[in-house]
This record gives sequence, C-alpha cells and structure tokens, in this order.
Amino acid sequence: MTDIIIKLDYPIINGQGEEVTELHIRRAKAKDIRKMTGKTEAEQSISLLAQLTGLVPEDIDELDIADFTKAATEVQKMTGKSA
Repeated sequence: MTDIIIKLDYPIINGQGEEVTELHIRRAKAKDIRKMTGKTEAEQSISLLAQLTGLVPEDIDELDIADFTKAATEVQKMTGKSA
C-alpha cells in the first residue's frame, strides 16, 4: 500500500517549526474511523486527516482551504464516497 502524496500549493509550518510542503496520506483502516473525534463533519475530517498524515489537528487547521479540500477529496475517494 502506497501513500497518496498531495503537494501543497500553500505550504505550512508545523508545530515543530518545520515546513510542510506535501502531505503523505496513508489508506484509512476501520480503527481510524473509531478514533475520529469531533462533533461536526469538519472536526471529524480534520481528526481523520491528522491520523492519516501523522500530523496533529492543529497542523491540519493551518492548511489553506484549497489544500485541505484536495486532501479531503482523496480521503473521500478511499471510502467510495464522491466528493
């Protein structure tokens, strides 16, 4: 299983002060869904994306909306749902 790599149009600086220029998104497993947190769909998407990328939710919060949408669309494809 290979990661999906999303090149960020708008790189971010993570909590360790490192520049993040791309996201490596691994395939989701059932346990990832169980670990999702948040009451809203947006909070759950951020939680799941953090788990799948190895980043923390606060880093995902810093993504530009265009980059977040690209990443969220790839995660939706994994579940068989259309974007």
